[in-house]
Amino acid sequence: MNYKEEGRTRLRPGYPFKAQRVLQDLGYAIDVARRRRRIPVDLAAERTQMSRTTWNKITKGNPTVAVGSYFAALQQVGLLDVFEALADPARDTVGLSLEAEQLPQRIRRRGSAGRTGPAG
Repeated sequence: MNYKEEGRTRLRPGYPFKAQRVLQDLGYAIDVARRRRRIPVDLAAERTQMSRTTWNKITKGNPTVAVGSYFAALQQVGLLDVFEALADPARDTVGLSLEAEQLPQRIRRRGSAGRTGPAG
């Protein structure tokens, strides 16, 4: 049985559709990782210092749960390293391309502070 067959959180108006689907997939991944590690929900919630209700909202992909709670859940099941790699600025291909387009062709000294010789 996959997450499409299980009870997903209903989509909420005002939140982007794609973002909600990603959160639901993330919640499903957290739930599967917890079950594979044989960690009871009560223990996982206790270790992350959240209520069982909040943990269940995370596993359903509820967008109203604080992002810090999602990261605590990811850390609990050993998946936080994946997100650290996503936030690496070296992986931002769009940002790197934009930055490369704006690099100057030449760099000149400003003012006369670096010049030597008579000021004439």
